Amino acid sequence: MKPLGPELCLRCRLETSAR
Repeated sequence: MKPLGPELCLRCRLETSAR
């Protein structure tokens, strides 16, 4: 998976943090 945008990274980080 390639980070095509900061929004995607942000969502991924939020999901990882929520985990």
